[in-house]
Amino acid sequence: MVAARMRYWSPVLFFMGYIFYTSCQSGADIPDLFSNQDIVYHFLIYALLGLSFARALRFEKPSAGLLKIICVCAVFGLLYGFSDEFHQSFVNGRSSQAFDVAIDTIGSLSGGILIRWLR
Repeated sequence: MVAARMRYWSPVLFFMGYIFYTSCQSGADIPDLFSNQDIVYHFLIYALLGLSFARALRFEKPSAGLLKIICVCAVFGLLYGFSDEFHQSFVNGRSSQAFDVAIDTIGSLSGGILIRWLR
């Protein structure tokens, strides 16, 4: 049971750690590759976090309805996005933006919705 739990929760912890790590990078360390890359990054990484979180929730609570899992993913994305922006406000060359939290939430919500097609 422990090995199975690790298999489902490890991706969640990985994406949370990766988000935290990238938030520690100063603004000068982030290359400017294309327009609006921060929006794309926030959406994609939180979609992956939401998808992995939804997958872990389905493992833990197989009887939970899809709508409940999707809502929990959105709330999780909102809370983790808020904590990430708060943390980022202390990093040199970075700022905290409510818009980023909104994109994080939408990304997590989207990832939660994608669980429907993941078997």
